[in-house]
Amino acid sequence: MRKYWLVFKKSLKSELTYRAAALWGIVGAGLSFLIQIFLWQALLSSGVRNDTSFPDMLLYVLINSLVLQLTRANVAGVIETAMIDGTISMELLRPISYKGYMLAHTLGKNIYGALTATLPILLLSLFFLSGAVLPDLVHIPLFLLSALLGIALKFEVTYLAGLTACFLAVTGMIGSMCWYQRFTLDGVEYRCFFYQKEYTWQDVECFTLRGDFQGVLTFEFQMADGAERSFNGGWLWCAEYFSDGFERRFPEDVYDYARWLGREFGRRKIPLEAEGGWEKLKKELKYESWQKLAEDIRRDYESAAAPDR
Repeated sequence: MRKYWLVFKKSLKSELTYRAAALWGIVGAGLSFLIQIFLWQALLSSGVRNDTSFPDMLLYVLINSLVLQLTRANVAGVIETAMIDGTISMELLRPISYKGYMLAHTLGKNIYGALTATLPILLLSLFFLSGAVLPDLVHIPLFLLSALLGIALKFEVTYLAGLTACFLAVTGMIGSMCWYQRFTLDGVEYRCFFYQKEYTWQDVECFTLRGDFQGVLTFEFQMADGAERSFNGGWLWCAEYFSDGFERRFPEDVYDYARWLGREFGRRKIPLEAEGGWEKLKKELKYESWQKLAEDIRRDYESAAAPDR
């Protein structure tokens, strides 16, 4: 338990490091509270809600602000950041429960937020709370219990979301090592677990353009061995994509690469088709940019396949 208490104090102290930010946070919370006061005064005085008094509404705003500060939990975002920069490996090596560590760290930040944002508001509200009906002593313990349960529930939900995202990311990385296809200047590299094969453009029997279910242009290659390889125009896996030579040759990513494919297949006299015809393809493509790209590929293909070339 002492370990989690130290994590809690460290989190609380880290929030107190930047005093200017804390001061401006208090000022911002006070201004936001005053805006809500004047807004509710105007609404209630106009007779919008006759069953609610201004002090009761003010008390509700206070309790709501306190609960929101205490139940904040950006655990999923913290786990995502830790996965991106690699620090999650060090977190998991600590002799402490990662879940308990995250809970203590989150509580430290939330307590700080409650102290700097809610307590100043509470002091301001003393000037406006005259006539408010305060809850009886029976309901106060029930409120505190429900608040604790709300904090635990919010943390559990966000923590589960973070773990799910972590699991999906790891699964995706493992899957990318087991299956991938890359399109390069020479052809297609394909791998599925222990099966691996490299195709050159001479192995392509037909080059087909079609629109997928989202209206994005898709490039499909029919290979001589009966296999089909394709990639969506919205993204491109290419072994040479991050090399300087590839970027200089294709500065506009998939657009230049796709037009180069049209010229290359036209020069090799590999048939180019549009699934369902060119008019149907244009109707299937959602954006005008995809329609223009398909037309550019067709024009480059026909120019390269001309007899005088």
